[in-house]
Amino acid sequence: MGMDADVIGIGKFSSDTAHLLDYSPDFYSDTKEGADVITTVFLAGTSDQSHQLARAMGVDPWDFNTHKINASKVSVFELRKFVEYSPDHEEKDIDGFIQLVEKGFTFFYRPNG
Repeated sequence: MGMDADVIGIGKFSSDTAHLLDYSPDFYSDTKEGADVITTVFLAGTSDQSHQLARAMGVDPWDFNTHKINASKVSVFELRKFVEYSPDHEEKDIDGFIQLVEKGFTFFYRPNG
């Protein structure tokens, strides 16, 4: 059985990060500053991509004790390699992730397989 995975972020809404969230900023027009929001940050559609994303995030794909991401363990080098071979992501997604880190979001690696 194959595996896919994603990285989700949970944090406080602010209008200056609305463009980094799952939906168009228009969908957040009634969202109060500081409301808790959840967003998908990265998607990995294959087992290889899922393992590569796990390496980039500094987690073990099947060790649930490691799935809360420690931003200091994230390898931007590995994340760039992941984005380079991912049909769903671009370099700007790494910049968005970094902005959400700076805004205090908490991130989790979530495998499925």
